[in-house]
Amino acid sequence: MRPPLIVMTVIIAVVCFAETALGQIEAQVTVNLDQIQGSTRDILSNFGPDVQRYINSNRWSSEDIGNEKIQISLSISLTATATANVYDAQVFLGSSRPVYKSEKKSAMLRLFDDSWEFTYVKNQPLVHDETRFDPLTSFINFYMYLVLGYDFDSYSPPLSGTQYFQRAITICGQAPSGTKGWDRSTTTYSKYSFIEELLNSKYEPLREGMFTYNYRGIDYLIVKPDAAYKNIITFIQNVADFKRSVDPNSLILKAFFDAKYQELAETFRNYQDKSILQLLSSTDPSHQSTYMGLK
Repeated sequence: MRPPLIVMTVIIAVVCFAETALGQIEAQVTVNLDQIQGSTRDILSNFGPDVQRYINSNRWSSEDIGNEKIQISLSISLTATATANVYDAQVFLGSSRPVYKSEKKSAMLRLFDDSWEFTYVKNQPLVHDETRFDPLTSFINFYMYLVLGYDFDSYSPPLSGTQYFQRAITICGQAPSGTKGWDRSTTTYSKYSFIEELLNSKYEPLREGMFTYNYRGIDYLIVKPDAAYKNIITFIQNVADFKRSVDPNSLILKAFFDAKYQELAETFRNYQDKSILQLLSSTDPSHQSTYMGLK
């Protein structure tokens, strides 16, 4: 195994390197040490490679997904705490999947989590053990199952990701009460609130609609463009109805648009009926400037 290249500048860039063939996820991990001082930087010099190796070398599913691994990026900004070897982190996670008969990738998740506290000891291996809660590895495990759930949900049959979302909520349940970042929240993003939505039957129409969007929408654009546009527009109309009548503050809807707004804008850039841009703007006001800029 070739050792990773670490650049101790503004950002530690972790270069991809060969991992065991068992892994189904291919992660690129970047670590920002701007707020880490002195000798602590040396302690953390292997943190990024350790996290990347942990993700890429573990087998997260018994399903055969072929040779094309799920691509994710993980950007981690670290700060030290008053306790030795204990760190706070903010994390941006991105995942994508290939578009059928295209060189393009379709973003699946774009999430920001600013509540990660864990213990890290240099040269201590990260052990994949889901029978116990560990603030470092359980955080990673949770998000890997979230990534898998979203990926499987985007392929036939619909709701195929449920088994992975169930694993993720089991991890949430293992967290001791009061553990930073693992509480329930009804007004802001939290891991527990997010995964509870995904497993709540009230939100199944959204998940099924997202399958239609990805599998019979984006994947159809080259081979069946008329059907693809029709399916995508129907999904956006259903989303607008859902927001109005069921839950205007849905976390998974927000996550959908955070991941997909640029793809949606590009999809409808040259579409003749510009009313879809108005519908997108009213349904997803956070990205209104992107949609309305296409008129």
